[in-house]
Amino acid sequence: MRLFHRGEARLEKFRRVLELYIAGMAGRSIPVHPAKQAYTDTREIFLPRDVELGSYDAELRLYKLAALYLYAQMEQDSLRDVEQRLRRFPNRRLAQDIFSLAEYSRLEGMLIRRYRGLRREFSLLKRALWAGRRSDFGGMEEREAALEALAQLLLGGRLKGELPVEVREVVEVCHSKIERLRAREAGLEDTWRTVGEIYALIMRLNGGYRRRAQVEYVGEVKPKEVKRAEKKRRRFGSGESELGVSREERSLRSRIFGFLSRGFLGSMDINVGGGKSFGGRIDRLSKQAEYREMRTASSGGEDSGRIPMDYSAPGSDGFIFLRRRKRGHLYPEWDYRRRKYHREWCTVLERRTQLRDAELVRRILKKYSGLVKLIKRRFEAMRQEVHRLRKQHDGDEVDIDAWVSCYVDLEAGISPDEKFYSRLVKRQRDVSVAFLLDQSNSTSGRTLEVEREALVLMHQALKTLGDRHAVYAFSSNTRWECNFTVVKEFRETGIDGIAGVTPGGYTRIGAAIRHACRKLGSQSSRDKVLILLTDGAPMDYDGYDGRYALEDTRMAVLEARKRGIQVICITVDTEAGEYLPKMFGDRGYVVIGSVSQLPRRLPPLYARLTAV
Repeated sequence: MRLFHRGEARLEKFRRVLELYIAGMAGRSIPVHPAKQAYTDTREIFLPRDVELGSYDAELRLYKLAALYLYAQMEQDSLRDVEQRLRRFPNRRLAQDIFSLAEYSRLEGMLIRRYRGLRREFSLLKRALWAGRRSDFGGMEEREAALEALAQLLLGGRLKGELPVEVREVVEVCHSKIERLRAREAGLEDTWRTVGEIYALIMRLNGGYRRRAQVEYVGEVKPKEVKRAEKKRRRFGSGESELGVSREERSLRSRIFGFLSRGFLGSMDINVGGGKSFGGRIDRLSKQAEYREMRTASSGGEDSGRIPMDYSAPGSDGFIFLRRRKRGHLYPEWDYRRRKYHREWCTVLERRTQLRDAELVRRILKKYSGLVKLIKRRFEAMRQEVHRLRKQHDGDEVDIDAWVSCYVDLEAGISPDEKFYSRLVKRQRDVSVAFLLDQSNSTSGRTLEVEREALVLMHQALKTLGDRHAVYAFSSNTRWECNFTVVKEFRETGIDGIAGVTPGGYTRIGAAIRHACRKLGSQSSRDKVLILLTDGAPMDYDGYDGRYALEDTRMAVLEARKRGIQVICITVDTEAGEYLPKMFGDRGYVVIGSVSQLPRRLPPLYARLTAV
């Protein structure tokens, strides 16, 4: 089945939407043009004029993922020196197709880690593309069959026909090498190293190579177009652009356009609904962008990177409306690329849970009645714990170490310390702890339910221990709307507000940590602890993801520790070991293998973390 063919020009239906979609991802405008096949020249994106998948949703999915993949090539600089690199291979066409498959695997892994919701989108599309591959390898040269088989394995995980044993063995080795490129640490140099290894293996097989083992939405690599674009870049790189617009103005337009499109296309849905025209929405966005430019120009100063208070957050239907910014607590956000903060960048909207259900708390305590008794006994023992003070003027025992030191001092002719005793004293706890619960969409279902149960048990344990504690939850919908839900404040006694914590939104951890530390910092306790419960990496749909999100969270944690607040992350994400050390340090996090273990693991973890 060929997906790209001549027929109805469907790209025109989606073209403006795709440009907005990519602008939202890139933070700048990237033109989309029609072509026979999908490719990028590193400046612009080219997509096929025609596709035929039988449904509107499937065609839109293909165009979106093709555009997103080509933008990822641009962002990761995948085509850097591609022509010179390909010249090293005698069979350039074979090397070019191997590179397409290898880099596709690396970039797909990166995109799925960055935008977890894409996993299902990629899976649906790959299933359709796998079904359209040829069902046998008859009439194909061994090298051609090997590349076709490799494409089938990458799309569907299995082959549609039988291969000779020696060819199949080569394909399996090549597939394992390509799959390793999905790892988080893989880079472009790893891709080219893998291309060289696979090329050597394929060249051992018989026959020539003429066909292209193309994955449709990955498109082609066109070194000549890349070279032509590079020449244009050198020609127009300084001063004025091709359209006579200065580089500074073009940059400003791109940032504004990127901000608007992120809110506009956050849900990747272009169905306007309500009988309102799609074009009218676009016109409104354009007017807002012009208004932003006029504000910046009239100020006579450099753009600070801040959107005026008159600008809006994404509305409930996914579009942006001109309204005043919601009142809330303003916090900065760290931008590692600029090596400085965006001032007053995030708006934290604090609210209290409206739903309170004491019956839910009773049900949880009844469900874990045996565990509750064990926890109470353990925490009561912690209250009675004593420790021995050494080198005292008086006490209930002689301090042997002090006597030995005294003897050594006398022999050395030094006047000894007269503190020869030790005594037992009761430990004095002076701890305030805040629990910060991730309530983003990814926690819906069993995860949030178990987190609620764990916090109810911790509340019971801390009442026994006497530690002051508060419980908060957080989610976000862009930097304009960082929701912070108060379940229990330090001065309150009940936790029945836990019933009002429901999933929704994204995970902007930096702003939530800063606001929680502000509340925790107002406590007079000697020891202050912030415990974050989450199920994944920080992410928001306005570009807060990847390294940017990790660096901002890391900076928020460092800010807290400078204030004397210990920050600990507890997660149920089994892959968290790859990214949590970058945010919390090697000893600042705990990974729990299964979410069902959280109620049993959290109390002993807390006891260990807050031992006096």
